[in-house]
Amino acid sequence: YLVQPTYVYSNIDHVLINVSVTGINKVYDGSLNATVNITGLVLNEADSANITLSAATAVYLNKNVGANKTINVSNISISGSAARNYYVSNASAVTTANITKATLVIAPPALNKTSDGTPQANVTLPDNRVLGDLLTVKYKTATFATANAGSSIGVNVTGIKVTGTDIGNYNFSTTATTTANIAQKT
Repeated sequence: YLVQPTYVYSNIDHVLINVSVTGINKVYDGSLNATVNITGLVLNEADSANITLSAATAVYLNKNVGANKTINVSNISISGSAARNYYVSNASAVTTANITKATLVIAPPALNKTSDGTPQANVTLPDNRVLGDLLTVKYKTATFATANAGSSIGVNVTGIKVTGTDIGNYNFSTTATTTANIAQKT
């Protein structure tokens, strides 16, 4: 007589991972890019070391400085050797974080001059603003420490004023120092 093999079929259910997303604060950089921490509880301790949660995108609604700014997180996924046993509760999430002001560094090089009997100096005002940000930087006075000829003479720049659409994203100093040379008049 012939014995028929018996087959056992079963469905293995995937385990749900409830995903939690937390925004990480950043200093203003002019971009919408956000950094988030994605966590989820994996009940099997052996699997937890073999699972990674990540998101394809995490973006602020706008680039500007502010507190508790909304971050949209999308395409949350699971990877790793144990990922096949799990699924995430949500593929997208909303969280918040802060964007704090960046420091606008104004580093004015003074222009060398020939002695004219005054300590008046002229400077340019380059800075480290984010490319594309709209700012205007001006100063009230630039003065050499002495009117006498010499090299590497200190120059004090005062009354620095910054205006423009993106000024709310920066802290800045209203004074700066630099050096320049005063050549003897011939």
